Amino acid sequence: MKKKTQILLICLWGLAVAGSRILFFFFNRRSAVDTYEYFTNAMIQAEKSSTPFSSGLAHAYTEFLSNLLRFTGNRIEAVSICQMVIQILWIIFLFVGIGMIFGKITAAVSATILASLPVVINSMLDPSTENFYMLHMSLVLILLGIFCLQTKRKGWYERRLCEGYLLASGFYIGVICIWNYVGFCLIIVSAYILICNYFVLREKIRVQKEKKEEKFNHQIMGVFYQGFLLFIGIAVGMFATLMKYTGTTGQTLV
Repeated sequence: MKKKTQILLICLWGLAVAGSRILFFFFNRRSAVDTYEYFTNAMIQAEKSSTPFSSGLAHAYTEFLSNLLRFTGNRIEAVSICQMVIQILWIIFLFVGIGMIFGKITAAVSATILASLPVVINSMLDPSTENFYMLHMSLVLILLGIFCLQTKRKGWYERRLCEGYLLASGFYIGVICIWNYVGFCLIIVSAYILICNYFVLREKIRVQKEKKEEKFNHQIMGVFYQGFLLFIGIAVGMFATLMKYTGTTGQTLV
């Protein structure tokens, strides 16, 4: 019964977040303003296949907008609707990711505070990078949250799928770090999860020794190996993103 109540409250919270954004969008009288010219440059890229921004988060966001505008045409309202949908998604995803790593109370407090900030609400009208970036940040938090929960419940096994999962998650983090330095916060979160995994693994090994289950110890992936795979993924993600920018700008990797 308690679990059903929690699910109901979470659903009501999600509806409140989505409903507040939809109401603000429809009853707001201010039209969207292309303050940073992302919309203008996205239209240039969509029509001429040129790249106004050559690197960083601006490049990724403009590329995303240009793909959107190829379907919607020269309509800034479509960008505002997309911004609204993205903001609703990243707030909900952020709640889920933080909840899996730090607990539901922390997730509810942090996500509610962010969702109620006027600057966050206003950011969904004008073309800007914040919501796009936060969507990717929250998706990575969900990936790390799944890794954290699975390790606590059953352990992270030495399988190709688990190894590939850590490499892919690290790659995603590396890309986000190159987009903007705020992404390095994800490396701190990853380090926190690995530290927690160390104590979880130590307890599992102790239980395994008491039950004399030798097979169990060989199946669980060590924390050092987990960190190594994440580090390799992050390094490859950073390198691949920088190499993409060198091809766009013609500059050297350094």
